[in-house]
Amino acid sequence: MQVEQLTSLYPKDTGIELTNPLQAANYQNYLGRELNYLWFDSEYGINPDKVAALSGCLLPGGLLILSFEQVDKDNDLNNFMPWQNEDKPYISLFNQRLFNLASKNNRVITYYQGAKNKAYKVENLDKIWSRPNKLTPEQVNIVNSIGQQSKGHFLITADRGRGKSVCLAQLALELEKIHPSKAIYVTAPSKKNLDSFFEWHNQHTIVSSQLNYIAPDALANSAKQIDFLLIDEAAAIPEQLRQQIVTKARHVTYATTLHGYEGSGQTFNLKFKQFLTRHDCGLMEYKLTTPIRWSENDPLEGWLNRTYLLSTDNSSYDLSKNIKIDWVSPMQLMNDESELEQIFGLLSQAHYRTTPSDLRYILDSPSLLIACIKNDRNQVVASALISQEGKLEPDLTAQILKGERRPKGHLLPQSVIVSSGLTQFANMLGWRIVRIAVQPNIQTLGLGSKLLQWLTKEATKNSEIEYIATSFSSTDNLLTFWKKQNFDLIRTGLTRDKASANFSVIMYKPISSLANQLNTKLTINCLEQINYYLASNYADVKPSLLWRWYSALSPNIAHDQIIDKEVILLVSTTSADIYSFKPKLTNFCIMNANTLLLKLSENESDLLAHYFLKQSPIEKICEMFKFTGKKQLTHNIRKILVKLCS
Repeated sequence: MQVEQLTSLYPKDTGIELTNPLQAANYQNYLGRELNYLWFDSEYGINPDKVAALSGCLLPGGLLILSFEQVDKDNDLNNFMPWQNEDKPYISLFNQRLFNLASKNNRVITYYQGAKNKAYKVENLDKIWSRPNKLTPEQVNIVNSIGQQSKGHFLITADRGRGKSVCLAQLALELEKIHPSKAIYVTAPSKKNLDSFFEWHNQHTIVSSQLNYIAPDALANSAKQIDFLLIDEAAAIPEQLRQQIVTKARHVTYATTLHGYEGSGQTFNLKFKQFLTRHDCGLMEYKLTTPIRWSENDPLEGWLNRTYLLSTDNSSYDLSKNIKIDWVSPMQLMNDESELEQIFGLLSQAHYRTTPSDLRYILDSPSLLIACIKNDRNQVVASALISQEGKLEPDLTAQILKGERRPKGHLLPQSVIVSSGLTQFANMLGWRIVRIAVQPNIQTLGLGSKLLQWLTKEATKNSEIEYIATSFSSTDNLLTFWKKQNFDLIRTGLTRDKASANFSVIMYKPISSLANQLNTKLTINCLEQINYYLASNYADVKPSLLWRWYSALSPNIAHDQIIDKEVILLVSTTSADIYSFKPKLTNFCIMNANTLLLKLSENESDLLAHYFLKQSPIEKICEMFKFTGKKQLTHNIRKILVKLCS
C-alpha cells in the first residue's frame, strides 16, 4: 500500500513497476526511456544488473523503490544457487549488505510494512538544478579539439549519464561542416546503442548525406579505406573486430563508459592502449566528468555506485618481498568493505564484462571459492574465483545427455559430457577457475603462476577434488600461459563467442588417476574435432592460433603410427614426391607443434599452416607469400621441414 501511495504522486505511465515475470524478463525494452519512478519487487527477483541499468533512466527527483518480502531473500537468489542448493534455505549476504548501506544513507527512505513509519522529508539539493539543453563547456572543448585534427586516434571516456553519445554526435556535425566532401561513418555494437547519437544529430541538421551507419563486422570485412570513423560503446565491441576496425580509417574517435552496469571498460582501456602502442598509433585522451542526466553528487548515483561497486577505485598496488596466499570467505568480505572493493575492482579490470551480478555471485554463491594474493600491506594484488562443480547423479547425467536438463552451477561437466559422451566426467568433483586477475602494473612477475601453483597444491590436499579446469576465449597469449601451467586442451568450441569473437576452449589439469585416464580420451576427441573442422568451422582461424591449439594438447596422445624423422628428412632433402607424403608430413607437424612454435618464424609457421592444415590452393599460397609458382613454394616447404627436424 505504501508503494502505491508513493507512485501515485507521479503522472500515470511515467514509471515502471517490475512486479510481474514478463516485465522483469524484458527489462531491456525500457532502456532509453525517461522515468519518474522504478519499482522492483522481490517476488520476481531484484536483479542487480536490472536495477543498475534502469536506474540510469530516472529523471531528477525520481524514485527507485525496492520492496522485499524478507530482508535477506528474494527470488533472484535462485539464479546464483547451484543445482544441489536450489531447495536449501540460504541467507543472502548481498541483500544484507544492501540494507546495511541503505541504513547508513540519509537519502534512502526505509518503510516497514505494518509499522508506524514516521514521515520523511528528503533534503533539498544544495542548488536548484535543471537539465542542460545545450553542450557543456567540457563537450565543446572536446569537439573543438578533435575536430581540428586531420588524422589520429581519439578516446572519449565517461561514466554513464555524462553525454558521451551527444558529444560524439556533435563531433559528427563539426566534421561535416569542416569536411563537406568527406564521408563520415559511425558504428556501435548495435544500432540501438546509437539512439541518443542520432536523436541529437538529427535535431541539429536538416539532412545529412555524409553520415553513414555501418555495423562493426561489415566494417571489418570491408576493403575500402574511410576518412572519419566514430565508434560508440567501443568497449563492448569484440576485441578482434576492434583491432581490425582500427586500420580502416585515418581519423578514429572512440567513446566508451569505463564503469557501469554494462561491464567495466577498464580492460578495454588498458588493452586498447597497448594495441595502439604496438602499431605506432598515437592516442589523444579526453574524459567527460560533468553529469548531464542528473546533478553533481546525485544521491541515487552515489548509492548505486557504492552498493554495486560501479566505480571502484582501481588503484595499482606494488608487489612486496613477502606475499601471502589464502582463501577469503564471503563473510570476511561482508565484514571488510575495503577488501571486497579491491577484489571486485581487480576482477573488473581483468574482464570487461564484469557486472553487478558478479558481485552478488561472489557474496551469495555457496559453490564459489575465492583465493587472493596480498602484499605485506594487506593489499590484494591477485585474485581467483573458483567454482566447485560435478558429482552429478547418474539419472541427472542421463537427462543432460538427452538435452532434458541443464542444472545450474555445473557448466564445465555439462559441456564435457555433451561434447564427448564420457559420462564418468560428471561423477568427478572438480574446480573450474572462473576468473583469475593480477594487478596490471605487476602482471609480468609470475603472480598468476604462483596463484595457480598454490591452487593445485590445495586441490591435491583435498581428497575429493579430481581435476582443475578453466574455460576462456582462446588467444595465443592465453593458450601459452595455461599450457605453461600444465593444463591440457580438451575442447574447442565450434562457433565464435559473440562477445570476444574468438573460439572458446576448455583446458584441464588432471589430479586423480581417473581424471588422468579421461584426459587422454578427451585430448584425442579434441584432436579429431580440430582436424575434422579445419576446412569449415575453423577455416578462418589464424595460423598461429591453430598451432597453439595443437601445442596445447596433451603430449600423451597415442597416435596410430610413429613417424620416422628420417622419412621426413628424405622428403625434405631429395626430389621425393612431397604430395604423396603430405598426410604423413601434416601429422608430423601436428605432433611437433610445440617445437614448430619455438623454432620457426611466424612467416614460416603460417606457410606450413596454409599448406598442410588449411589445404589452401597453391595459387592462393603463392600470392600470399609472394612465390613465383609451385616450384618455389615446394622448395621453401622443404627448407622449413629441414629446419624443423634439426
